[in-house]
Amino acid sequence: MRQMDSNGDGQVSVPELDQWVIADGANPIAYDAQISSRDRCRAAATLTLLLKFSVSPFQIAKSSPSLGGSHPIFTFKECD
Repeated sequence: MRQMDSNGDGQVSVPELDQWVIADGANPIAYDAQISSRDRCRAAATLTLLLKFSVSPFQIAKSSPSLGGSHPIFTFKECD
């Protein structure tokens, strides 16, 4: 994950994710056609969360049953 953060700002952006995926051998045309902007944003946000957690672990509260098993830490409303 640290390598994906190419500019070292502590966050994995969508362009950084795209660059990494294409460099890893994904077909750029298929990638663009099959992976939505929302999914790319959520993937980058998840990687950023994991990167921050690896640097500074924090307590994660138990999931709320009202969210159908999805934990609020993974909502990433900025991607909707």
